[in-house]
Amino acid sequence: MENTKNEKQCAIHDVSNSAVRPPLGLVPKWVRQKERYYEVCGAIARYYDAGKKIPIEWVEEYNELVDHCC
Repeated sequence: MENTKNEKQCAIHDVSNSAVRPPLGLVPKWVRQKERYYEVCGAIARYYDAGKKIPIEWVEEYNELVDHCC
C-alpha cells in the first residue's frame, strides 16, 4: 500500500497546520551499554555474595563493557 503525497503531508502537519515533532528515534548505544554494564555488575555481585561460580561469559562481557563504555 503506497502513501500518496497528501498522506505524507498529513503525517508532517497536525490539524492546525503547524509542524509536528519527528518520531522518537533510538536511545544512544552508550546508554544501553551503560545499563547493561550495571546489570552485569549486579549479577556478578549477587553470585559472588551467594558463593556461586561466576559464569565466564559474564566476566568476558564485563571486560568488553569496561573497554567500551566506562
